[in-house]
Amino acid sequence: MTGAEFKRGIYRAFERAGFAKQGYALQVPGDGATTLVDAHKGFGDQWFINAGFCLHRLASEPADRVEKAHMYFRLERLFPEHQVLILDAGALEDPRQPGAYPLLLELLAGDIGAGLRALGTEQAIIEAYRMGRLNQGLVLGIAREMILPSA
Repeated sequence: MTGAEFKRGIYRAFERAGFAKQGYALQVPGDGATTLVDAHKGFGDQWFINAGFCLHRLASEPADRVEKAHMYFRLERLFPEHQVLILDAGALEDPRQPGAYPLLLELLAGDIGAGLRALGTEQAIIEAYRMGRLNQGLVLGIAREMILPSA
């Protein structure tokens, strides 16, 4: 599988979950936040799926790239129960990749896509931050300042 094929399948799965292409990422609006997702090549043959959140109180328009969001994370850090599957599916030359990839696509279109949509509201982000779920990624200071008074 090529990187382009991997990314195309990931995008199609997220589109089945209600995300739409905007700029360089897929997005879905929520109450007070917009969730962004994309796939990027890492080191060697490893591809990663990233998720970001743009908070509406901090910007009138969501970012066009995950890395420009107010907070962003690698997908396996938001869904640690699926870490092995997510990483195996993105390791294009790993012998486990062909079996893991279709399973990941189903999760993205189903449980993970729904989980990101549920997390993609201002209130859910505040709650997740309070519970420590959002401590393994990048959270801009402006977002942290907005969340902390509420947390």
